Amino acid sequence: MKNKVLLIILFIQTGILLSACADRKPNILFILVDDLGWADVGYQNPAVTETPHVDKLSKEGMVFSSAYAATVCSPSRAEILTGRSPASLKLTSHIPGVGFEEYYSKKKKALSNPQNRFWEAEMEGHLHLDEITLAEALKAAGYKTGFFGKWHLAGAGSQKTKDGVVNMDWHPQNQGFDVNIGGCAYGQPAGKRAYFSPYANAELKDGPDREYLTDRLAEETISFVTENKDTPFFAYLSLYTIHSPHNPRPLAGKPKYKGMLISMDDAVGTVLKAIDDLGLKDNTIVIFTSDNGGSRSQKPLRGKKGQVYEGGIRVPLIYRWPDRIQSGQTDIPVASADFFPTLLEAAKVPIPNETKRLDGISYFPLLNGDGNYTPHPVYQHFPHHRKGSLFQGASTVRQGDWKLIWKQNNDEYLLFDLGKDIGEKNDLASEMPEKVASLKQQLHEWLKKTNANMPRTLAEYQ
Repeated sequence: MKNKVLLIILFIQTGILLSACADRKPNILFILVDDLGWADVGYQNPAVTETPHVDKLSKEGMVFSSAYAATVCSPSRAEILTGRSPASLKLTSHIPGVGFEEYYSKKKKALSNPQNRFWEAEMEGHLHLDEITLAEALKAAGYKTGFFGKWHLAGAGSQKTKDGVVNMDWHPQNQGFDVNIGGCAYGQPAGKRAYFSPYANAELKDGPDREYLTDRLAEETISFVTENKDTPFFAYLSLYTIHSPHNPRPLAGKPKYKGMLISMDDAVGTVLKAIDDLGLKDNTIVIFTSDNGGSRSQKPLRGKKGQVYEGGIRVPLIYRWPDRIQSGQTDIPVASADFFPTLLEAAKVPIPNETKRLDGISYFPLLNGDGNYTPHPVYQHFPHHRKGSLFQGASTVRQGDWKLIWKQNNDEYLLFDLGKDIGEKNDLASEMPEKVASLKQQLHEWLKKTNANMPRTLAEYQ
């Protein structure tokens, strides 16, 4: 009888433990790489041999081959955190490290080019505090939240500071993060010794001489995860890598750019191993992605960072959550604004009432195999001049395999069938005027809905 009572108690305790495990919200590890292009990872480009840890992750989770970010970094970072498009946020280009005065002074030179017919749209210089972030929503639901790395949403003029602080009020710790390591106004590591300590970063204590930034951020993430392993956590590892200046750890025989890829991949592998060693793998959602297209050739995609061709906006995206998220690959288009509602749904956290109108849509039913998901159009709005761009100022819409590009500078429309022409070589606009008209109306209705800031003509500017 005594043994039977002990056995019953054991069953009860086990049941309580299993129930507690089932009720616990999933941890979230969000890994954002800077300037990592669609073709910069081995699982999508076999010529790349420097990303074995990322490639392994792709085999363990769901790969999105048509994931979209903004053309440059700050808009994507704001979009990920808020679920709102850069057009809605009025944050449509990178926040200039030189400050707005110098930035616009340089832009005025573009007006001397007769091909440039507009003055670019105005934009915000930081993420406003009244925007509800993913970290704030998760923190309110009991999550511990930690940010590690590049923020670039805290004001213009960081290159003219000694420590990356333009306004401390705009840093991650005031946007829902309990811990902030490295997040300030910087858009890239500072100083001649960029990526090596000393870091000249007010939010990152210097390490030993020649300590490597990418390694340090991985270690800080692991420390946070280890400390909070018994409670739900949101760890946001936002690497400065592989943004220029390309300054990797010394690697014999490796060019600098490949060295940066290796450093990034090593950091990813180190953090994932820690998650696994702590026994957290099964209840941790891992997301791996980039903030914009690559800074180098993205063939077979056309274009690169700063352009609205696929090479500038299509990025790697992997989800891993064992037994909860389907493995394999999908070509269904998704956008950075979708992270906010998708991850909140996965964590069973309601969207806060104070949240402004979302542009993102949850695709969690696609992740968990529910099937009740209808793909939505993906939009881009980049009303800016950019040195080296194939054209100046553009907005786009992708609906299914069809993609329409509006060249704002000369009011021209390009049409591509991405299902047959991933390299965007064959403009079908003249052959399919009805398709152009339909997508054009859809695009302009979205621009109106988001109240997007638009470029001014030269006459309006002058």
